[in-house]
Amino acid sequence: MTRKSVLLAALIAGASASLQPASANPAPEPVRIEIDATFVFDDGRVERLVEDRGETQVWATRRGREYIRSRNFTIPILEWEVSGVKGTRTVSGKPEKLWPPREGASSRFRVVTDIVPREGAKSRSLQFWSCKVGRKRMEEFAFAEIEVLPVNCERYTPSSMKLVERRGWLWSEEVGHYVERSSIKYTTGETETVRLCAKIPGRTATDERITEVVEKGC
Repeated sequence: MTRKSVLLAALIAGASASLQPASANPAPEPVRIEIDATFVFDDGRVERLVEDRGETQVWATRRGREYIRSRNFTIPILEWEVSGVKGTRTVSGKPEKLWPPREGASSRFRVVTDIVPREGAKSRSLQFWSCKVGRKRMEEFAFAEIEVLPVNCERYTPSSMKLVERRGWLWSEEVGHYVERSSIKYTTGETETVRLCAKIPGRTATDERITEVVEKGC
């Protein structure tokens, strides 16, 4: 069996059964983020929690554009709309093995993306993801030195099982959110890393306060 066939078989199998976690002890459930809590990143990006539906959450950008995602941040955004183009995703497998994050946890899952434009035909694509959680470490940020847990995911094409993207996060149990997000797209060479500058509590997350933090930066 070729290496490509072996990888394909492993990822497909992982969509229905995840790898066993390194520890049988479940991670404690993270503290719920309060509504309107706002996270400001060093590139000026803003994420504000609009609604907590349990397994999914509604978030909004600084301009108020809303999108739906899983509490499990390794799962790509589930629903969004931009300029009249709607997108939805369906996930199969066991990505819940990665939530709450815990050292040594791993999972493989599939994501089907449907794009519905204002006009024209609907399109569909398939992604294979393989993720693993690393070991805790201390990391220095603009606001404090905190303990973080690295989580890394790799995306493969469904046809050739070629590695096309790697995404990484630094999760903070203390903050209740990821404090760094990075990505590498191997097809284009594009890279990105953003870090948290500040978390603004919901009760004080006014437009004026958000603007102040964004303009001040880290």
